[in-house]
Amino acid sequence: MLKQLQRTWSEVKAGKPGHRFRDHYKRRNHSARHGAIRKPVMIGAGAALIVVGMVALVLPGPGILAIALGGALMSTESYFAAKALDVLELRARHAIRSILHR
Repeated sequence: MLKQLQRTWSEVKAGKPGHRFRDHYKRRNHSARHGAIRKPVMIGAGAALIVVGMVALVLPGPGILAIALGGALMSTESYFAAKALDVLELRARHAIRSILHR
């Protein structure tokens, strides 16, 4: 399981910014057959992590990390979530660049 996570992280990290999550979604869903229960479970788990992360933003805890992990989980099973993460990544990179160059 740990080897699988490391390989997946390496593939996503090596992808082109703005396309890495959609490319991972396409690779994952094109090459493997999943059971009918996997998709709703992964999307539900991702949504739950996002909610926990939002609560942790106001309370002490790793809120941003939980939100990111929830989004990543959802993007493995949802093209819409993968596309949203790609757009968010580009916007975050742009915001960070503009903050650093002030």
